[in-house]
Amino acid sequence: MRAFRTLMMAGLLAATGLVQAVPVKKTADFEGLSAPSDPSVIVALPYSENGLSFTGNGAFAFGLGVAGGGTHNALLLSEVSVDQFGDTVDQCPSAGCAITVGFSAGFTNFGFSLASLDLRSGGSPMLEIFGDQGQIGSAVAVAGVQSSSACKVGVCTFQEFSVDLAPGQVGTSFRLSFASAAHWLFDQFNVTPFEATPPNRVPEPASFALVLAALGGVAVTRRRRGQ
Repeated sequence: MRAFRTLMMAGLLAATGLVQAVPVKKTADFEGLSAPSDPSVIVALPYSENGLSFTGNGAFAFGLGVAGGGTHNALLLSEVSVDQFGDTVDQCPSAGCAITVGFSAGFTNFGFSLASLDLRSGGSPMLEIFGDQGQIGSAVAVAGVQSSSACKVGVCTFQEFSVDLAPGQVGTSFRLSFASAAHWLFDQFNVTPFEATPPNRVPEPASFALVLAALGGVAVTRRRRGQ
């Protein structure tokens, strides 16, 4: 009898849409990129990975030592170029450097990890969120950045951040910006995709079959008890 009850509940939940798959996060960690053999070659934006697109002022840093061991690739918020003398020049436009991360399918949560490259003071990166109808809320500084989230003696400690959008809000991109170059490294960008599910969706035929099978099993059990 307990097995029949379990089967019936599973069928009813599936038919009414109460059982829904949890959206799988989409992540971009840049580990698929290889460092160029020529150090003077700069690998910069635009870039895309796993449905996430990256545009703006960003260049990749390869083989960074990370706390706990190993190495990671990361994205440097900067406008990097090579001058006429072959030297790497690190600068930002007058309005500051900015990286925009897009996910056209929409998201309800996003995150990233951050580390300060050179321990310069002067605040935190600014964060802006955008949806189909324009900017969502106001630009805010990334709060709670710890002084330990930095690169020291060739080893970087990244701090994770996660942002939940308010109920009903769906983002399509977010932007991280800062007034000067070569200050922030970013890694492990991720989004939780928005998956629209109509509240009164019509159950699939397989769901109906599961419900009928469960109800039929209960009916047979009751009939046997009656006999």
